[in-house]
Amino acid sequence: MGKSLLERVKHIKNLLKSPLYKCLYTLFLCGVGLVIVEIATILFIVVCQLTDTDIVFLHDDDIYIVFGILLFLTNHIMHAILNFILYEPEYENKFIHWGKTHKGYTCTILTMGLYNTYLLAVYYRIHEYSKDYLCYSIHSDDLGLAIEQIPILNIFTYIKIMKRLRKAYPVLTWKFMWKLYFQARLTSYLIKNDYPYPQDEQRW
Repeated sequence: MGKSLLERVKHIKNLLKSPLYKCLYTLFLCGVGLVIVEIATILFIVVCQLTDTDIVFLHDDDIYIVFGILLFLTNHIMHAILNFILYEPEYENKFIHWGKTHKGYTCTILTMGLYNTYLLAVYYRIHEYSKDYLCYSIHSDDLGLAIEQIPILNIFTYIKIMKRLRKAYPVLTWKFMWKLYFQARLTSYLIKNDYPYPQDEQRW
């Protein structure tokens, strides 16, 4: 008996699923590399201008705006890709494994803190939301995702995390959590030590 149309569609979807996620995962890694290059370029421009280095293209004041916009867009696109591929268990486990086995100091420095925003997205994703993408999208507003993706400004997101953790896990003192935060280690510590993000009492 031949396959129904629905079965054929499901079969095609399964065939495309693996290369799609693999492609997006590779794109994410390349995007993070691009973020590092953009940050390095911005720092290079700042140093050159502070030292009055005579480089032709640096005379244009709009150069900061151009690279700032590129960095902003690249970072947000990488977050969108990351949030999507985390719905595939294989890649979710890859990011969790990375967070548990790497200290991330080098990545944090090279990305000027953006690395921790990716870890923060992973932590929220694995503990706060169901596998339903629609549900994730609906509830994303109570995270302040725009703030979550910006180092320093996402302190409000971290405060929300620490308040819930302090209430759920008395062993995590405010002093200890703030120490980890200023060391840029709070999210990686929570992932490594399997501290689930405390859920709201009422979620649908």
